[in-house]
Amino acid sequence: MTVIVSSYLPGKGFMLAADGLRSDGATREPISTTTQKIHFGDHPDFKFAYAWTGGVRFSTMCGCDFDFAERTGSLIKDMREIAYSSAHAFILDVAWLLYVELGFRLPGLRLFPPTNPPDLLAACLFAGYFRGKPFEAEIFYRHDGGILQPYEIRRIESFDGGPSSFYRFSGSQTVFESLISSAPEFMPEAIEMAIKYIQKCEDGCGVIPDCKGFGGHIHAASVNPDGQPSWIIEPVSL
Repeated sequence: MTVIVSSYLPGKGFMLAADGLRSDGATREPISTTTQKIHFGDHPDFKFAYAWTGGVRFSTMCGCDFDFAERTGSLIKDMREIAYSSAHAFILDVAWLLYVELGFRLPGLRLFPPTNPPDLLAACLFAGYFRGKPFEAEIFYRHDGGILQPYEIRRIESFDGGPSSFYRFSGSQTVFESLISSAPEFMPEAIEMAIKYIQKCEDGCGVIPDCKGFGGHIHAASVNPDGQPSWIIEPVSL
């Protein structure tokens, strides 16, 4: 899994932060500690950053390889010439196109053997500005009995100026409740809270029950009110 947090600061922008550990989907053995999990999106209507958690890269029973992060980036480039009436319409298109593309590679929509218990496949958090208005959105993909289920858009939230927030998209709920008591007011405070939270999740692996599969290089990005994303802490891969 992945630790991903976001913070919205009225008039100052968004902050996203994530760990860098990537594990093998089957064995759960670490593959990399420097995986880039936060990516930037650029569209004439929408400037944003996004981050994936769960089985972002995987192989299916039929031998197909799929990478949600890579395919999202490619789709967004292809969508640049399409005008959207709302953030909701843009996110719906991303969710639908990813679902269709993955579904075409899956006979009978089967991902895994039928003995696999229902579980999250992957989820994505988007944060940025649609035509100057701040918002966040979440897309979830799940499987049941090894079969890909319809995608779910769980949240599309427009902030419209406030209040500030600090949000756990994925990571330890136990650590979050023990560490985070209020939302930050300034960007340096948000960054410090994010780093402290992610590090605590990483240190808690093997000690705190819901700290599993966290680790690696912490990286963070911001999206300012002008809609320009930039790195606060760069991923090692750049």
